[in-house]
Amino acid sequence: MGHVPPVENPDGAGNIQDNEFHVHIPWMPANADSARYGKTLQNLAWEVMDFWEWVRPEREEKAAREMLLERVSAAAKSIWPQSKVTPYGSFLVEALATFESDVDMRVDGWQSADDNNCVWDVRERQSEALHMLHDKLLRDGWATCMELRDRAIVPIIVCVDVESGISLDISLGEHLFACHLSNHLPDTAERRQRLLGNDTTQIAAAFVRRWPQLFPPIVTLMKVLFAQLGLDKPFTGGMGSFKLYCLVAYFLQNVQQLPSQGDKVASEERHSMLPKRFVYKSVGRALIDFLGYVGQGFPNLRFHFDSVLAFDLNGESVEAAEDDGSRVVCKADYCSAWDWHRIAQACWHVRAQLLDAGTGADTPAEYGRLYYILNVDEMRRSREWARAQAVSALERPPIVAPPKPPSTPPPPGVC
Repeated sequence: MGHVPPVENPDGAGNIQDNEFHVHIPWMPANADSARYGKTLQNLAWEVMDFWEWVRPEREEKAAREMLLERVSAAAKSIWPQSKVTPYGSFLVEALATFESDVDMRVDGWQSADDNNCVWDVRERQSEALHMLHDKLLRDGWATCMELRDRAIVPIIVCVDVESGISLDISLGEHLFACHLSNHLPDTAERRQRLLGNDTTQIAAAFVRRWPQLFPPIVTLMKVLFAQLGLDKPFTGGMGSFKLYCLVAYFLQNVQQLPSQGDKVASEERHSMLPKRFVYKSVGRALIDFLGYVGQGFPNLRFHFDSVLAFDLNGESVEAAEDDGSRVVCKADYCSAWDWHRIAQACWHVRAQLLDAGTGADTPAEYGRLYYILNVDEMRRSREWARAQAVSALERPPIVAPPKPPSTPPPPGVC
């Protein structure tokens, strides 16, 4: 993780030329000078915002994801004509998406082959339905690296589009019978609240509306960082996207500002001088304090911590919201993220690197701070590859599945 600064290219007085910074720091705006990324927290805030803009999907990459949604929808409808494929997650909340983000899809209105035999084991039904969809995608020929995780807590199909290289996670939503039943239930405030509370996409969008200048850049940077450290997969003890959303939101809503490095005021006195809910105005200060909160506080809380958030989906304060079904209590249990030691250790280490960057000869401030905690060369190559693959996928004709061989008619008199 991190980099040694590249060899400087002296220009007269020995300063690196401005174009050198753009070569080594791909997220630096083209019209910015080298002083943009300096030693202050405001410089860090600018860099985090620039990074957030750089990692977001471009127009071609969004179009390639839309194409995959249509392909999965066509495959599902060929099996269950009344089904509907709905994207969720960062696919719909663009402020939280990166060029490396998976496309999460949910198939509602599915049926299993044993439905007419009254098989009430939901897991058995889901497993059979997922196998049907898995075989269909395999026959269509555009998905590769397919993996059927029917024993997971949420059974899914994981695959990669062979043309664009975009990863997909396909899960099953409501059964066809449940969809019909839901359409006839009364539209009450309690039912709306239950449905909204189960919709992680609307919850994530509410977080973005509530903290538009803080939540998206912090979440995006942490997603990229956890992915590079191998701490982003829940099934290996890492932290999934939604739990990261809840953790950042819980921090911004409830946690006081932490004392800065080198602060002469004692920690207890410092906290007593701050309001119960500190309102951050700088994403740089918020990022440093979030990393310190996770790195220092969570090792002792990892076994019993629940992130409980009561908020209004319209982005207003909870106290001012009316009880009309738009207020949601969101709970995220972090016991499943069993690798808390590595998560906390990584956050504390990254915080120290961000605070130390720009203070020594080996870490010149002109290169910014993110340069020393991210694998920049790998990200640059991934960024260029993702863009090229998306453009190429949109220009190619769609992959057509091979036709099924004609079936031999049965002999006369045989049913």
